[in-house]
Amino acid sequence: MRLDKKKKRAFQLPHVIIILMCIMLAVTVMSFIIPSGQFVRDASGAVDPTQFSYVENDNPITFFDFFYDIPHGIVESADIIISIMVISGVLYVIEQTGAIAAALQRLTAAAKGKEIFVVLGLTLVFGVLGVIGWGEDALPFVPMVVSLALALGYDRVVGVAIVQLGICIGFSTGAFNTFTTGICQELAGVPIFTAWQFRLLEFVICYIILALFLASYCRKIKRNPDKSVMPDYRRGEQQEQKLMGEQLPMTTRRVLTLLAFVVALVVQVVGAIQLGWGMEEFSGLYVILAVAVAVINGINPSKVCTDFIQGTTTVMSAVIVIGVARAIYLLMEQAKIVDTIIHALANVFEGKSPFVVLLLLYLFVIVFNFFVTSASGKAFILFPMLKPLADILGINQQVVVTTFQLGDGFTNWLFPSSGLLMAGLELGGVTYQQWLRFSAKIIGTLVLAGLCFAFLAQTIGLS
Repeated sequence: MRLDKKKKRAFQLPHVIIILMCIMLAVTVMSFIIPSGQFVRDASGAVDPTQFSYVENDNPITFFDFFYDIPHGIVESADIIISIMVISGVLYVIEQTGAIAAALQRLTAAAKGKEIFVVLGLTLVFGVLGVIGWGEDALPFVPMVVSLALALGYDRVVGVAIVQLGICIGFSTGAFNTFTTGICQELAGVPIFTAWQFRLLEFVICYIILALFLASYCRKIKRNPDKSVMPDYRRGEQQEQKLMGEQLPMTTRRVLTLLAFVVALVVQVVGAIQLGWGMEEFSGLYVILAVAVAVINGINPSKVCTDFIQGTTTVMSAVIVIGVARAIYLLMEQAKIVDTIIHALANVFEGKSPFVVLLLLYLFVIVFNFFVTSASGKAFILFPMLKPLADILGINQQVVVTTFQLGDGFTNWLFPSSGLLMAGLELGGVTYQQWLRFSAKIIGTLVLAGLCFAFLAQTIGLS
């Protein structure tokens, strides 16, 4: 009997925070092996690629530093964390009006026999939001989309994938993504958002790839639920019954609530593209939305505050994950090994053909992304070196930007060091092991497609 129990006990990865702390431990060990080094930087933080030197690290990582960087990482991620909590709180206020449940009930009812079109349609919506730079902003939507996926007869992974992989393809191709395309093009001396047509083509192709994988998986688990990466997902039917149990009428107030929500989304998009809004402005916008929802529905102000606070608690575990993931980079920064790694690998590019350089650059950005998931952070570190190197090798700066973007993007939804991914899984009730089983082939295919796009950009002389 004991042998049978042991056989049935499948391997399970530890909690996400344990995984992230293991990565922190690996970085700490690396700090005693890899010599410290740094580039000379100007007042704006730009690197002089010709001025690198090994230095004595007078602040090595200590036992206390290892644990201190966890709360420090939470503080450093405050703008993201506050934005997620505020948006989650406001979404909960909206949920309490019944507007979202009423809309989902009608969407689910209209989708009978066409469930896959709802999945692919919502994936496209989140993909478009990713194109303009949405990332962590989408996390508060994960629980409700997971509930919808369960109501449609799919598993939790499908709900998480709709949001996470939709954002993934949009953010990675980033035709109008200020946080990647905009910053990279500015650092490379390229007009902002040029070659957007090529990047939209990338997005369309990536969406087709994702849609084919998603449709295949959805059909498979509909026919045989045991094929799901979450074989026990049928327990989620309790959530489906909760969502679909009490039929809620679509009243005028609920329609106006949803309309106010849509207007807020549009204002957020315009603010991001035209006004350069960041996380703090987005948070302020959603506070205004909460006030509007309270007025529309005649809700007592104290009740709104109670619901708002309740909503913020639903993402507490996710925001802690983001902070712990941030601690990984803080440790690397303290050890002063980031510049050393870049300096060593940048030397590999010299004397190679443009296509070999692009391949090496693509692989390097992917590997480096495991440790530094911030696209803008990597851009400020790498582009002062990549720009002159590309000029020497005759590679167009637009091609370098494209290669960097695609190398940076897709694996943010694969590597466990990504706070965005791990927070989304936490909110969706999906383990990292289950996500790997589901997404490895999808993201692997997208990574290969990204390399093809980089080669195509070089072939056609993208400018």
